[in-house]
Amino acid sequence: GINAEYMGEMNAGATIGRHLPTNVPVEFVAGDQLWEDIISQEHTWSADVTLRKLSEALHLYRNHYGDQQPTDAAKVLTYRASVHQREGHVDEARRDYEEALALHEGAREKDEYAVAESHMELSHFLASQGDNHAALKHLDSAAAIWEAVDHARLVDAYSSKMHIYSQLGDADNTELFFQKAVALQGAQHGPNSAAVARLHMHFFYTFSPETQALALTHLNEAIAIWDNLGEAEEALSLRTYLASFYEEHGEYAKAKELFLEALKHATRQESNSVDMIYQGLSRAAHSLGQDDEAVQYLETLIGMIETKQTSIEEPLYVGHVHWDLTLLADSLGRKEKADYHLNEAMKIWRQANDEAALENAEHYIAVRAQKKQMEEDRASDPEL
Repeated sequence: GINAEYMGEMNAGATIGRHLPTNVPVEFVAGDQLWEDIISQEHTWSADVTLRKLSEALHLYRNHYGDQQPTDAAKVLTYRASVHQREGHVDEARRDYEEALALHEGAREKDEYAVAESHMELSHFLASQGDNHAALKHLDSAAAIWEAVDHARLVDAYSSKMHIYSQLGDADNTELFFQKAVALQGAQHGPNSAAVARLHMHFFYTFSPETQALALTHLNEAIAIWDNLGEAEEALSLRTYLASFYEEHGEYAKAKELFLEALKHATRQESNSVDMIYQGLSRAAHSLGQDDEAVQYLETLIGMIETKQTSIEEPLYVGHVHWDLTLLADSLGRKEKADYHLNEAMKIWRQANDEAALENAEHYIAVRAQKKQMEEDRASDPEL
């Protein structure tokens, strides 16, 4: 995707033409005005209109500059490439990214920073298309420039390389470029800083099967740093995420253990972000065949919502918790409890006009009635 900070600098440069003497060529002034219109109004246009306006701006800038001063033409090409990419026009996007890079590299007065940014934009596009080896080459080119001019962006290049190597299943290089990025961030912000914690998190969020073990280590490192910094909510969020990870991978006992640990921290810090923890505990308990516990966790959550001890205010969310309790209570043969939660859920859904949820509930009621009738028929006539 397009780098917002870089485009912001380009936008600032685009306004310079407004203050030039009156003999500035009309193409430049018109291109400058059109560019500002695109930036401010693109969200109201269709993609086709945006692409047409960008092509007009590119034509105006090239009429004024040719390709001698590529800054304005290249910024338009990069923006147009991002729109093509968003719309799934892969060939057009690649052509525009490559042309923008060629303009920057061929400029009479080369702006090395702009060249590096252009390599970075092209690498992101190539990686999004699965062309990881080509993406790495452009990241190498960007990193070679940023080593001399911008260590903050060099961290971004290393972080991107870490992500690509992870997707390639190369655990050694994934860890290598993580350590390079951490060394830079640690030197600037400190080894136990928020910036380093976010790098540990990024490693986890981009892991592949080959780097999963390393990723879990890094997520725990991030939790430790947030704890050390006193950022309790950040640490709690990651603890909950880690428990959910084990749940998604079928390790329900480990997931339950971690959800319980997260709950202890949440209780200690009087956090109101406990809804995901209680729901996770209920799911894990249910998967372990502990439905009585699963019910208790959700009933506790309902009680906390009703007494404003959580951040939940969305009625539909409460309706779905009642629905989960309906199914659990029914599975335990607790008809009265199941009926109560079913009625509570349907009451909420009627107020919210949630037709899909109501239809699902009506189907459930019909199936349950049919099942009950079959059981009664079987009881009255054992031969059925």
